[in-house]
Amino acid sequence: DSESSSDAAAVTKTNSGGSDTLTFLLPDGQAKHVRFSEGPFGLEFQDTAPLVVNRVIDVGAGDRSGVQVGWTLTHIDGFSVDGLSPEKVLRRLARFSDGLGH
Repeated sequence: DSESSSDAAAVTKTNSGGSDTLTFLLPDGQAKHVRFSEGPFGLEFQDTAPLVVNRVIDVGAGDRSGVQVGWTLTHIDGFSVDGLSPEKVLRRLARFSDGLGH
């Protein structure tokens, strides 16, 4: 059934928001799952890991979804970005965006 998954997938894809979702760590320490149905996100990040939102562009999908400056990106489509270089995270984010409607 769709609930079961391999052990490897279970290790990296647990409590992380799921499909079409970016997960952020808020400044207060809480996780926030934001579901996207379209890109571009209209988000800019600082150049260091972990990626922290440093600008939300008006009328972008991120703005419409309530993403705020200072939020730290932790998961893309349910998979952790912890330990990845900023370049790898941005590539994954671009692939994620390309998979959504525009």
